[in-house]
Amino acid sequence: MDLKNVHQKLLELVIEFDEICSKNQIKYTLHGGSLLGAIREKGFIPWDDDIDVAMTRNEYIKFEKILKNSHKYYVYGSIKKQFRKKNDDSFWVDIFICDYIDEGLLGKVKNNMLTVLDIMNRDKNSIKLSNFSQYGKKKQIAFKLIYNLGKIFSERKKVSWYEKISEKKFLGNRTLMHRSNDQYKGRNEIFPAEWMDEFIRVPFEDTSLLIMKEYHKMLVKCYGENYMVPIKDTRNSDVHELVRKDGGLKL
Repeated sequence: MDLKNVHQKLLELVIEFDEICSKNQIKYTLHGGSLLGAIREKGFIPWDDDIDVAMTRNEYIKFEKILKNSHKYYVYGSIKKQFRKKNDDSFWVDIFICDYIDEGLLGKVKNNMLTVLDIMNRDKNSIKLSNFSQYGKKKQIAFKLIYNLGKIFSERKKVSWYEKISEKKFLGNRTLMHRSNDQYKGRNEIFPAEWMDEFIRVPFEDTSLLIMKEYHKMLVKCYGENYMVPIKDTRNSDVHELVRKDGGLKL
């Protein structure tokens, strides 16, 4: 699909997401490339083909409860979360949940446990989409062993473990957070919890959306001091296009 049309569809969906959040006093922030686009482009990065948001666990729980009574929208996914329309699985807003984490060894233990459970909960289609070439032989073997081990347990059990560890284990002194349901690299990005306390509204295409007030610090952390200099990154575009054709794939 042409990126201009993708952007238009995503914009319509994130506006609806924002309206639900605004109506119910739920705070979120654009995240990743969407946050970078809001600051650098005042909208989509030209080659970006998704929308990412992040919210704290408490805000996500409120959001999920509201959507349970919706006839139009729902949250898709067991570990990875997506805001979708019930009549269209081709487009979604990725939702990353921010949980507390210890900054020391226990934080590393937490991330490793979540990584294992994430791999165990994959399905056959998401395994096919995994880029194993980025790993060495030992990691590839470990990945496949963990994935096959996961077949022993039910999805409900694996997700229950994941949520319990994310929300209740290895929280440190509750001053640091991470995106507990992000990819491995994203989960390892630890930041001050206070960054998720204050939010501002900024222009995004022909509307406005919420971002964290400390967006500059987050963008420097994720992209470096020169984040205003465009660097084209289309690593996930092929995967996103495949998932749009079959909205049931796990990411």
